[in-house]
Amino acid sequence: MIEAIAELVNRLSSSPYLSDANPEPLPKGLAVSDDWKFYKLRFKMPNLAGASGQGRLMYLVSENQKIIKLAWIYTHAEYEKRPEERDLKDLLRELLDE
Repeated sequence: MIEAIAELVNRLSSSPYLSDANPEPLPKGLAVSDDWKFYKLRFKMPNLAGASGQGRLMYLVSENQKIIKLAWIYTHAEYEKRPEERDLKDLLRELLDE
């Protein structure tokens, strides 16, 4: 599992706009500068099958600052769509305040 995540991070460091990543809406009420974009990358989780084998990695990108901030990694079995809005909003706010 760690190797799979390391490979994803490696891919993102080369290009944060991967073909299997899609723009994600920010949680409602979260004010961020236009510089930051939010994405969700879908990937195959090693050694897992079915719904739990479909991984998701959510991350923020600032093209101007050349920064990628990993936000949340989960399986489709844990969350069908995405984590709870309140939890996601709190985490993103914390990441952006760093």
